Amino acid sequence: MKKAAGILLAGCMVVGLTACGGGKEETTTCTLEQNGVVIEMNLVAKGDKVTKLTQTSTINVESYAEE
Repeated sequence: MKKAAGILLAGCMVVGLTACGGGKEETTTCTLEQNGVVIEMNLVAKGDKVTKLTQTSTINVESYAEE
C-alpha cells in the first residue's frame, strides 16, 4: 500500500508541477481506490512550488470482524 501511495504522490506532484507554468494558483486532485481504501490528494501550486497538499484517506471497515 505504501508503494501505491508513493506512486500516487509522485504522479500528482508531476501533474501538479507541470500544469503550473505561470504565476497563478492551480489546483489538481488525484484519487486512488484500492482494496477498499480511497485516497484523495488535493495539490495547490503557485508557479513551480506546491503551496498546499491535503490528503484524505477513507477505509471501508465493514468487512472486518470484531474480535
